[in-house]
Amino acid sequence: MQIWDTRKLNLVSNIAWDDDNKNFNTNIYSAKFSPDNKTFGIGCSNANYVRIYDMENENKPLIISRALDKPVYSIDFSNNGKSIAFTGADNHISFVKI
Repeated sequence: MQIWDTRKLNLVSNIAWDDDNKNFNTNIYSAKFSPDNKTFGIGCSNANYVRIYDMENENKPLIISRALDKPVYSIDFSNNGKSIAFTGADNHISFVKI
């Protein structure tokens, strides 16, 4: 996965993708920076998970949820950046503290 600065048109970061299941492609449906830009989150389909990355620690994953039954279509951080909400094809809203 890559993060780009679209104002300057330059690559900011290459994040290694270590998906356990190599049998299908993972689609990222939602991506969001935390309000303080210290973390970055994505919601995916096919693998059906949410990942939160630590932008201050070489983009290492802080949270990887793998037990979701259906795709994740939207994620968002709380105003203080200490929790996330996500929802998807299962029609549930979930909250996780970071």
